[in-house]
Amino acid sequence: MRLVITGPDFNKGSSTSTTLLVRFDEDGSAEARIAETGFFLMPEGERMFMDEPNYGSPYQTQLQGFDFYALDERVEITAIEVPTDRLPARHGS
Repeated sequence: MRLVITGPDFNKGSSTSTTLLVRFDEDGSAEARIAETGFFLMPEGERMFMDEPNYGSPYQTQLQGFDFYALDERVEITAIEVPTDRLPARHGS
């Protein structure tokens, strides 16, 4: 699964984004699988915000460029891309 993370850049303050390739184990509950990532997720309505990942977690280094403590903009998962088991539909054949 790919997650697009958007939020303030720690050094510049401007908005930035990155795409993470996240692999989950097939076993365990959804809560357990998310806990393994070290993500601290905060759902609000239709949006999913993030706090700084746990220290030493698999994605901490990849997300260290975000300012999780900025007051005017929050770090958010803005897109989720999940692989499919089928080919795209063909048009015009």
